[in-house]
Amino acid sequence: MNTPEDRQLLALVEADDAHVPPPDLAALRAGGQRLVRRRRTMIGAGVAAAALAVVIPTTIVATSGDDPKSDPHTPVATDQSSPPTDPTTPPADPATTKPSWPEETTVPLPNGDNAAVVIEDGEILGEVVKIGTWNGYDEVIYAARRQNPGVKQPTTYVADAIRVGDQLMQVSYPMEVGKDEGVWMQGGEDRRSISAPEDPGYRLLGIASGERDVTVSLDGGPSKAPTVSSTDVLPGITVFVVSGPWQDGWDPLQAAPIVVTVDGKDYDARKVSVIS
Repeated sequence: MNTPEDRQLLALVEADDAHVPPPDLAALRAGGQRLVRRRRTMIGAGVAAAALAVVIPTTIVATSGDDPKSDPHTPVATDQSSPPTDPTTPPADPATTKPSWPEETTVPLPNGDNAAVVIEDGEILGEVVKIGTWNGYDEVIYAARRQNPGVKQPTTYVADAIRVGDQLMQVSYPMEVGKDEGVWMQGGEDRRSISAPEDPGYRLLGIASGERDVTVSLDGGPSKAPTVSSTDVLPGITVFVVSGPWQDGWDPLQAAPIVVTVDGKDYDARKVSVIS
């Protein structure tokens, strides 16, 4: 173990910081000698030393186990990392699908039934205004903003809800704000089948861009103020509510016969309101 080849191999191992001490010199020498003989046969003795210097650290990693019969110069893959991603590839654009709303839940009603509602989890943007009662719960109108899956920008909407403890629970589909300017209405249908007897038989929800003057007339009657008209629910938007008892003789398949006048222009709820 004191031949020139032994000393050369030992010097190479000691110079390599990556080796695992103590090295198995017998296995190292045998593998190195076989490698030197092969290298000399193929490429000559002048390249053998350089080739040996490159292979020896890998040989040490491969022979650090307890099996003395293992081939000491078998290469071992040590880089398990994934290939890098191409930095020039742009990320995929989010899908522009219709906004999705939270899942429904239920709340108990005085008659023992349950009603489907949606728990509000968006950011409330303005004043929450009480507009009446519904099956023993306070009913309110409010505006909120929510980041919905599949869209780039948050959605702003106006909705009516009931208070259950400290939570708001939507009782109709929200009205999205900001897609188009103008006047939009929702509801106004006969609600007696889902409401307590003391609750309003119909409720019409509307929004108008800007600060607007809103009046209503019912079934050809005189103009009057809506049940609620507010610009505090959502700044820059006039939110209004028209509610009252359902009258015998009205068509239950249509909205109540309400005409909403916004800055002098009439809107027939039966023609423009979306039944929720």
